[in-house]
Amino acid sequence: MRVTNIRRVMVVLMALLVFPMFSTGLAGAGQPSVVNITLNGLEVHVDARTGSIVYLDYPAAGVILKSSPASAGLVDLAYPIKAFTPLRLASRFSTAQVSKEANGIRISWDDLGPSRKNVPLPAGKVSAQVNIRAADDGRSVILSCQIENHSSSPIPHI
Repeated sequence: MRVTNIRRVMVVLMALLVFPMFSTGLAGAGQPSVVNITLNGLEVHVDARTGSIVYLDYPAAGVILKSSPASAGLVDLAYPIKAFTPLRLASRFSTAQVSKEANGIRISWDDLGPSRKNVPLPAGKVSAQVNIRAADDGRSVILSCQIENHSSSPIPHI
């Protein structure tokens, strides 16, 4: 392999390590790994698998957030149970349904995943939905979240 080819390969590998959210890999058959939308100038990138926000950029402020899907988030809540008091339920441990809408994006989790897989969970599930949409003022972005606790355990902190 010639030196110029090695340099090209290294540049591509470095770009994938530094900017993993720009990967054009597939999350599923025909699905992009990141869903992108611009709302009133705010560029939002959402991981298609977990529904977590991996990138935010606004022209006047520059890059606000850049994260890998493994450490990104959007919904995170305390879910203390007897077997493991510091248990969390969060988007980064979950599978989401992400859909673009006319004026925004909707992210739904049928069952938020736990931070630990090796502990027994209470009966039921906790679901969530986040809507991110452009405000009518042309400058703002509105995020709304709905959590539904269909489990037998309380949720003290969201």
